[in-house]
Amino acid sequence: MTLKKLLFGIVSFCSAVTAFAQGEWIQQTSPTVSTLSSIHATDSNDVWAVGGFGVLLHTTDGGDVWTQEAAGTNTLLRSIQFVDASTGWMVGADTVAVILHTTDSGLSWSHQTSPAVFGPNSVHFVDSQNGWVVGSGTIIHTTDGGAVWIQQTSGTTVHLFSVYFSDVERGCVVGDEGIILRTTNGGTEWERIPTPPPYTSSLHSSVYFTDVNHGWIASQGGRLYNSTDGGVVWTEHQVGTLKQFYSIYFVDAVNGWVVSDSEIFHTRDGGAQWNRQYRVPSELYSVFFAGLNHGWTVGENGIILHYQNVTSAIQGEDLDDEGRHLPVTTALLENYPNPFNPSTTIRYALSEDSHVALKVYNMLGQLVATLVDEPQSEGYESVVWSGQNDLRAGVASGIYIYRISAGRFSATKRMLLLK
Repeated sequence: MTLKKLLFGIVSFCSAVTAFAQGEWIQQTSPTVSTLSSIHATDSNDVWAVGGFGVLLHTTDGGDVWTQEAAGTNTLLRSIQFVDASTGWMVGADTVAVILHTTDSGLSWSHQTSPAVFGPNSVHFVDSQNGWVVGSGTIIHTTDGGAVWIQQTSGTTVHLFSVYFSDVERGCVVGDEGIILRTTNGGTEWERIPTPPPYTSSLHSSVYFTDVNHGWIASQGGRLYNSTDGGVVWTEHQVGTLKQFYSIYFVDAVNGWVVSDSEIFHTRDGGAQWNRQYRVPSELYSVFFAGLNHGWTVGENGIILHYQNVTSAIQGEDLDDEGRHLPVTTALLENYPNPFNPSTTIRYALSEDSHVALKVYNMLGQLVATLVDEPQSEGYESVVWSGQNDLRAGVASGIYIYRISAGRFSATKRMLLLK
């Protein structure tokens, strides 16, 4: 193959890859052009978003149709959270703190009284009674669903942007100037935790814990910080961008997303590796997932993007006698990441027990590697190709074909190795 043909193939192939990536994140029709600051879903259909000028958006069908509803305020709403389908809070900033509460699935919202004059940025409840709101140097707490809010001692005057509690005792707050605050007694006492050097004064936008020990902070300069001891020690992770990260969310211990002012990154291995999943010419401020199959992100100019898991979208699913999700059709899925270096994961679905052969070929049709050649049971499968041939020697950069045969089913797709 000549260099000219290879370069033409790479350009054409990258265009195809971009089209596929955009097929996972789809822009939905938004009824507003106001900036959207926060999004929350109670399930895959019931989703809420808030933003500038008191904008409150709601959908009951996953975002096929969004409607704007009365919020009871015209101020900038910065954060929204529900603890179940009926009970939720949203907060924002005016001349006084705005805290709004619903117990009837958003049909009506009532104002709650803050003990402090500040601009709230984030709200988090662990149940219907215990919650926290943070803002400009201020932390307030309630133990009765917001009927009474009590100010806690934060020990700082800088802007606080995000709060997250793993349970009623253990929580974390992050903000400007490298602020990380940690509590193990519900906020009665807050301990200042240093951001590791050299970026000790980073602007931290978002914090999330997958359990009481494992937490993540989204920060500026394309940096994430990870803790495995409940927030005592944080370790820097450089993702591969210099942009400001605004929001981070995990659906379980291994699958997480983080959004910046124009990009979405995803991890499938608990944050060891983050891959760029989507680009958009708009700043994205909040991301939320309702399980692995459905997620949303929102941002400036009212943009709303919806993620639908490709596996479920292509095959559909059934349940076996043990409650496991099973595909109803056999399919070969796109490898991920793509392009890749040094390895990529190829996923496929089997609707019945089959003898599976999955092989990699070069553009001349020559066999490069046999990844699978064995009987397999119905279900979802994946295999990692590390860019090596059957002799375990590394192969050159270029386009490769992967082909699956499973019973009477066969399919072929392309992938690009870039070294």
